[in-house]
Amino acid sequence: SLSSIPKKGAGSLGKPKITVNFRRQATKRRSPDRCSGKNCAVQRFLRGTRYYSDEYVCLVPSRRKMSMKLYLGSRDYCPAGYLTVDIDPAHHPDIVADVTDLANVDSSSVEEICASHVLEHIAWPLSFKALSEWARVLRPGGLLRLAAPDLGLLCRMIAEGRNAWWATGLIFGVGRIENPLEAHQYGYTRDMLLSLLRALGFGDFDWWKHDLADASNGWMPDDAGGRVAISLNIAAIKRGSPIVAPDRLLQELMRDRLQPFDIVLARLASVQDTPPSSEAESDPLFVQRLHMALIEAQRRILHLEKERGR
Repeated sequence: SLSSIPKKGAGSLGKPKITVNFRRQATKRRSPDRCSGKNCAVQRFLRGTRYYSDEYVCLVPSRRKMSMKLYLGSRDYCPAGYLTVDIDPAHHPDIVADVTDLANVDSSSVEEICASHVLEHIAWPLSFKALSEWARVLRPGGLLRLAAPDLGLLCRMIAEGRNAWWATGLIFGVGRIENPLEAHQYGYTRDMLLSLLRALGFGDFDWWKHDLADASNGWMPDDAGGRVAISLNIAAIKRGSPIVAPDRLLQELMRDRLQPFDIVLARLASVQDTPPSSEAESDPLFVQRLHMALIEAQRRILHLEKERGR
């Protein structure tokens, strides 16, 4: 933990969760491949945490060589190599913050983000705001590890009568009595998540897993006594810029929260001044889906105009 940052005369610092070394500002000439002092990327990030102090200068490599990994919604987990982020100070994360607003993190400064069963705890469409914020801080080529309950699978299990009580509890969240933050605010299928991620410039999708005992490895029993994996784990690489400005898209989603996301995206993309990112252009199936969504939106508009004209 960075709580062991040494004061004057203290011994050397051990290996913290984010590899950062400090020393007093009363230092000799800094090497050009080191950070510039208390205004470097790491120092600006730590300024919003309990670890920042004007007495120290960061001696990590400059931003070009720096590697930062964030584990969002950490609760009591402290995975090695990650800086933990959580909104609840009771869990003592490295930084207390709302994951929809990572203002202390520079754009394109993070190598990897792991958000395991976080998104479903954020109300729609603020969850899109969260995703767009994670896309902002990830560097080009950065990795997003996203996990959420597999809503499609859970709904099929309920429809088939396969342990419906357990599946329903996983959809809505059952820890809200003790902690309101444990409530699930929204749900996602695989196609829904892929649409959101593609709109934000992500690609190269894959399944992921790790050895950490968090909800990304979650399962539930079925009626036959077996186990069913219920976590939808998607790994994505940041390949380009968003198709539509996220703030503009969020504003439109807030106006009517039941609008299909693809239709809203297609409508805004059709009238924007700037062309879509190269990542979107390289995904012909996604472009085709946007085109069909735009046609559907136009038909709905014509239908509404005819209804109003009667």
